[in-house]
Amino acid sequence: MSDELRNGFYPDFESGWRRAEVVGRIAMLLVVAATLAGLLGGGPATLWTSHVAAGALRVEFPPVIRFGTPTGLTLHVDPRSDQTAVAIAMPAALVKRFGLQSVTPRPLAWSAGPDGEVRMTFGVLPGLKDLVVEVGGMPIGSGSLELSARLDDAPALSWSQAILP
Repeated sequence: MSDELRNGFYPDFESGWRRAEVVGRIAMLLVVAATLAGLLGGGPATLWTSHVAAGALRVEFPPVIRFGTPTGLTLHVDPRSDQTAVAIAMPAALVKRFGLQSVTPRPLAWSAGPDGEVRMTFGVLPGLKDLVVEVGGMPIGSGSLELSARLDDAPALSWSQAILP
């Protein structure tokens, strides 16, 4: 061993050093990947939006949201020219898991169905082509969140979001 040290090369140390270097690089790559996925805070994945549409209703939402962090979704309704009001119904999970905190514009009326469904009625100005409703919340818990929305005269539109811890 003294000959190896005198010559400036110690194989056991060198192999240990290489092993530590590889483990460190893998750890750094995992941290970068977790950050990109949004697991360590707001990352690029939390900025993506998805769209679902059926008939006169479209929903824009982030597919990845974080527990205890404000988030939102946008509902677009194309009202008929003769409509003066539009009612949007959403499941109880909107309040229980999504943590409903705000709805803009303010609904004219709120009501709850027997299964906890939340029904909001919005006024429609004459000639309005796109009613935009912003729904804000703060998700409770983690896992998968299944939501849906429907107009009174249309089938339900469903989507899912992943709630990260």
